[in-house]
Amino acid sequence: MLARRPLSVQELRQRLEAKGYPPRDVDEACSRLRESGYLDDQRLALDYIVTRSERLGHGPGRLVGDLIRRGVRTEVARSAMRLAVAQGDVVPRELLRDRLRRALGRDQRPLDPSTHARVYNALRRAGFDEDSIRQELQPYHEADDDLR
Repeated sequence: MLARRPLSVQELRQRLEAKGYPPRDVDEACSRLRESGYLDDQRLALDYIVTRSERLGHGPGRLVGDLIRRGVRTEVARSAMRLAVAQGDVVPRELLRDRLRRALGRDQRPLDPSTHARVYNALRRAGFDEDSIRQELQPYHEADDDLR
């Protein structure tokens, strides 16, 4: 099962149990695989974060959330994100700017409220935090005609 792609401990456990292996055998197999280094949620999380951010441009929130849904413990997923950022493998601001450029496509400044909302929501779904999105979208706001 691990030959095709890395799995979290939880994913491997679920697959083995689904195949009918007794829980005791599953526990033993997972322990042996962890000890030998074939099953490592921390390494899986770091590799996943770096790869997905590069290939898909997902933001930190999405990446950590995806790992948690795969059964990686929250603190392990967050720790891997912090490490990826500290090592410079993931630069959230650059990811956000790249994703914003793709979301805007040919749209020109300023953005009408509908387009602004569409882009904002797309960036939220991609896993970027609200404050960073607002900051990056600020130059694209429509000018307020009431300001004199």
